[in-house]
Amino acid sequence: MRYKIVTFRCPTPLATRLDRLAESVGRTRNALVIEMIRVFVQQVRRRRGRVLPRYKVADLRRCPCCPEWLGIRDSSPDGAEDA
Repeated sequence: MRYKIVTFRCPTPLATRLDRLAESVGRTRNALVIEMIRVFVQQVRRRRGRVLPRYKVADLRRCPCCPEWLGIRDSSPDGAEDA
């Protein structure tokens, strides 16, 4: 799946709000927008009757192909459950 990087040519109110939100969660604006799109797509698929499996943060940490922009680091010991 390919993602288009979102760039803003001039500071807009939306860009400013996204920057503040991204800074508060420790991600870049583009990573935040990509994550929002992924969540939206999952919700649409669920509404159409194709329920996707639910993943926990612990599952993502174990995945060797986890993208760096998710900002998830393996800081918990094995067996620790994250909701």
